[in-house]
Amino acid sequence: MSPRANLKTPLLKLPDKAPWSGMGSGGLGYAALTAGIFGLGVGVAFNAVWTGTAVVGAIFVALILVRPNFLMLATYVTATVALPEAVPMSFPLLGLNVQIYEPLALASVCYILAVRRRQLLEHKRIVATIALVGFAILYGAVLGIARGNDTTRVFNEARPLLETYAAIVIGCFVVCTPDLLRLFVRATPYVLVVSCAITIAASAQGFAVGGQQTEMAGSTAEVSRIVTPATYLAVACVCGCLCLYVSRGGRSLAKLWTILLPALPLVILPFSRNVILGLAAAALFAIVARRTLGAVGRTAVAAALVALSGLGFRYLGLSLATTPMGKWVNNQFELFETRVIGGLTGKAIEADGSAQFRLQQENPYLFDAIEESPVVGHGLGYAYKPLLTGRALNDRSENLQYYAHDLYLWLMVKLGPAGTVAFLLPMLASIVSTIIRPTKVLALFCGGAVAGFLAISTVAPLPLTVHTCFVFGLFGGLLVGATCVRNPGSHQPGSFVEEQVSSVT
Repeated sequence: MSPRANLKTPLLKLPDKAPWSGMGSGGLGYAALTAGIFGLGVGVAFNAVWTGTAVVGAIFVALILVRPNFLMLATYVTATVALPEAVPMSFPLLGLNVQIYEPLALASVCYILAVRRRQLLEHKRIVATIALVGFAILYGAVLGIARGNDTTRVFNEARPLLETYAAIVIGCFVVCTPDLLRLFVRATPYVLVVSCAITIAASAQGFAVGGQQTEMAGSTAEVSRIVTPATYLAVACVCGCLCLYVSRGGRSLAKLWTILLPALPLVILPFSRNVILGLAAAALFAIVARRTLGAVGRTAVAAALVALSGLGFRYLGLSLATTPMGKWVNNQFELFETRVIGGLTGKAIEADGSAQFRLQQENPYLFDAIEESPVVGHGLGYAYKPLLTGRALNDRSENLQYYAHDLYLWLMVKLGPAGTVAFLLPMLASIVSTIIRPTKVLALFCGGAVAGFLAISTVAPLPLTVHTCFVFGLFGGLLVGATCVRNPGSHQPGSFVEEQVSSVT
């Protein structure tokens, strides 16, 4: 049987002539839409919201049974899109606030491992990745329970790691499946455009965005600093585009403008120094992979273009200073200048209470915990420091006993050396493999993204929060798959990814 024979294997074996046979995917979509509208109408007519919701949910399940690839696509979109807070993207369950993408990710992994595992088993590196990361999480959970750590805390810390694991499996599977890779590539610009529009509107109008949002004082006014589920998808795309430009030149970047343009505002509006760290790591990865003076020159050109763009927006803000748009642009520019650019200096870091808390009230306790159990680790759910260490008591103070901003020290405390190596080795090995043979577009793109993520995780542990762990794991899985699949996304000669990058524009 040819590899393409299993591309659309349904979860249920349907009759030879189903009622919707011959309609095609478009007809099926119209039928589902009509039935969904009817279901909502029934629910409204009988004043039963749950009835209409149940009907729509049943139709969605039916679509997934017929086209299982849409299950992974739905997981990707719901995990990364930024929407107004009024749009429910989570639901309460047994005292937890469960994100919609979490059950979808679980269903996706169950489907992949139960029905489509053959595509993964063909590649030893993918099998090793799934086994190593799974071992690391299981080891930490079992060790935590064996040491008597609070089981609730064990679960809370295992939850984002399991989501990371699910995303890695999905990422590996996407690379092995041409149709699914095509869906992901074509869906990404739409996710970024919607998220960009919502984020800019929220910053200008002040309404809440689902996910994460904080307020920071700017130099002239109180300005919204918005971090959403789409933020780190945008960071991954910008890092990937930068890596392609540095390593392959401007032609590759020109093909990715539909991804790059909506990603830039999503990267800028959080006003985070972490982004600078990620971009620097992606550029360094590209320079090392390319190993030419031209790569260094293109990095300098990229930095100059960013600076010129910033000056252009500054001029626009000053020219329109009396208009609402001009005031908003000036506020954003001043906050970026103060928080990001000015915050990179040594004096600014010394005066930054958050940075000093990490250096003085987290890292010393992490090193002490590592010294107490340098070989085995303490397991998930371990409180590595006292309740109060420099911050006022509030409803989150207890969480500070378990959370750390440095991912690698946190992993050493919880999982020990063996678990830490098992968790990180697949991605690190894939980065090294890409540096040795920088010939695949997808591997370079995802390698830049993962290099940026790994650098950012020294100050912001992406796999430890439910809003960022999926993107971290997804690009890690894509990178692992891209380095071991001979021609990512295609069983035929030629570059499928090059073709898709061109088709997006």
